[in-house]
Amino acid sequence: MLRRFFLLIIILPVFVLRAQDDVQIIKHEVKPKETLLSIARKYKVTPYKIIKYNPGITENIHPGDIINIPLGKTVLDTLQAEKHYVGFKYHTVGENETLFSISRQYNTTVDDIVAVNRIEPNNIKLGQIIIIPILPDPHRRIDTTRYTFYTVKPKEGKWRVAYKHGITVEDLERLNPEIKGKPLQVNQELVVPKNRAEIHSRDEKKYIYHEVQPLETVFGLSKQYGISQEELIRANPELTEGLKAGQIIRIPRKTQTGEKASDDGRFFYHKVAPKETVYSLTKRYNITTSDLLKYNPQLADGLKAGMTLRIPKPDFEVVFDINAPLFIRIVKRLKPKEFVTNLVENARKDTVYRVAVLLPFRLDQFKRSDSTGKACISLLRDKVTDYYAGIRAAKDSLEAMGFRIQMDVFDTKADAKQTEKILLNNDLSDYDFVLGPVFPQNISKTGEALMYFNTPVVVPGYKGTGYPNLVQTVSDSASLANHMLAYIDEVNNDGRILVIYDEQSAATADTVMSRLGTLNKLEVRKSKHGNWVRIEDLRAKLSKAKFNRIVLVTKDRSLVANLISALDGLSADFRLEAFMLEELRALDKFDLKQMAAIRLHFPSRKRLQADPRVRQYIRHKYGLLPTATVLNGFDTTMDLVLRRANAVNLFDGLKRFGKTEQSDRIFLYGFNPQNGFRNTASYIILIDSHLTPQQVD
Repeated sequence: MLRRFFLLIIILPVFVLRAQDDVQIIKHEVKPKETLLSIARKYKVTPYKIIKYNPGITENIHPGDIINIPLGKTVLDTLQAEKHYVGFKYHTVGENETLFSISRQYNTTVDDIVAVNRIEPNNIKLGQIIIIPILPDPHRRIDTTRYTFYTVKPKEGKWRVAYKHGITVEDLERLNPEIKGKPLQVNQELVVPKNRAEIHSRDEKKYIYHEVQPLETVFGLSKQYGISQEELIRANPELTEGLKAGQIIRIPRKTQTGEKASDDGRFFYHKVAPKETVYSLTKRYNITTSDLLKYNPQLADGLKAGMTLRIPKPDFEVVFDINAPLFIRIVKRLKPKEFVTNLVENARKDTVYRVAVLLPFRLDQFKRSDSTGKACISLLRDKVTDYYAGIRAAKDSLEAMGFRIQMDVFDTKADAKQTEKILLNNDLSDYDFVLGPVFPQNISKTGEALMYFNTPVVVPGYKGTGYPNLVQTVSDSASLANHMLAYIDEVNNDGRILVIYDEQSAATADTVMSRLGTLNKLEVRKSKHGNWVRIEDLRAKLSKAKFNRIVLVTKDRSLVANLISALDGLSADFRLEAFMLEELRALDKFDLKQMAAIRLHFPSRKRLQADPRVRQYIRHKYGLLPTATVLNGFDTTMDLVLRRANAVNLFDGLKRFGKTEQSDRIFLYGFNPQNGFRNTASYIILIDSHLTPQQVD
């Protein structure tokens, strides 16, 4: 007889809550015509609580759906604490199944299943739903001196857990291979670094906490902080197994004179006011989110009014000086007033700065098998020569200001073997930084070869295996989207957010809704002619009582044009503005009047208008058209040399100085011990009522 198996597996959330939150979880099967609002009213809870205890739920619930209703503490909570279960699943008993066969299927025991379900050992029926307790993997052993287990909390994703423990998502997946390509589940047990898992117990009065940089040693740190190696190891026993980049270690303080003295004057304190956000604080004090969390680990559990935060006193805030020829300026904050110091004037000009350029100039030797190979090669050759022209223009400008630049150029010929020859025949480790190469295979070879010498390798972008000495100068699409989402979250005051997306962007749309805390969404229609949206569908999703903020999640340019037109048709009836997560190129391809009517915002890697003085300088001195690629080469080189000339090395300059704006580009570098530095900066552009693009953030 054909065996039928009815298998339903659902993760049962088991929440870690404050003691005063005496919460119990019960199951509710959705009945016909029931809504989240009606269910919430029935159980006398808010819809928010139902959403909170049902990760991934949307407002479109269906009859038969099983949802969690938070009421009080369950037996499962107690059992989990006593038995150390990793979590729970549901199983619908199939034909000929026994508790023994089910226990083998889930790697648990019959006794544990019986205890959780309070049933007789051999008294289960076909179709019966039983709870399966998941036991820890007995083969999963960890080094308890360096790692510990962490239990996933409600609404925590990989990024949040990784950030809380000072590692990357890639590191988290490496430590926990079973989560790769899968979302985290509430109450899931993960392996995390022990030193960061205990970050909440920091004693800032007794210790300084130092994040180990690549190539730092115990000896060097002992000299840097004026303590013996024995004292350092005594405070950090794990150092007996070696020092690793990204590790957080404790440095014993020499004196204890109170909280403010222990900070060595490096911090001031801010009391969080109602409605303030992490984003608004980072904008106010011009610091990165990572720095704010680094000095205030309690933020991992959320920002709350009344909190007192430590704010690192910024050495410099860097902005573009429109009145100085080719200069950027540094604004150093002194209480309410500011004074301006020219970055060029503060730079050390008695040093020769050595730059190696590795670019593929002879691309006619780079063969491609596809039919469009010649066109691709020609296009790439033009971009390479344009980029190099910008590099040379920046070098000449810096030398005119009094800098001494030694620039050596190497032709990689777009060939991995040629790149390897360059690395073998030339000592590139002694350069202040290497600009290039551009192809992934060559980047990998160069990054790996120079990693052990701590030589920066500057590339536009790279998606391969990371190296701590890489400097990626072009913001990726994730940085653009994150900037826009943070901006929307900041400006949205009790407005109604609508997320519009196409089928290809459904996963991204789910992430956006989670970030913005909304369930209001609209998937566009699809036909053989492409994606499109009906005015009636849009109208049904908008509110006349509130300001509507519409987020467009799509890479389909035709759909973008259709949405702009449709929203323009509704702009007279509704208060609204629209936001894109992708960079919007070729503005002339869209109707500016329609974009202005819906107040369209979009992120951009470039300024609206490059500095005319730089454009004129390049055009007149070199006879070149100042294309975006030329300006990219100019800005990148100018920014890197000026940062290097005001710091111990380039890495120090990337960390020490925050946001910088050059003639056409903006730079703000974040650091990851595994992948090096990446530019995360961008502009947010608004098409205003005067049909003029404006930089609003």
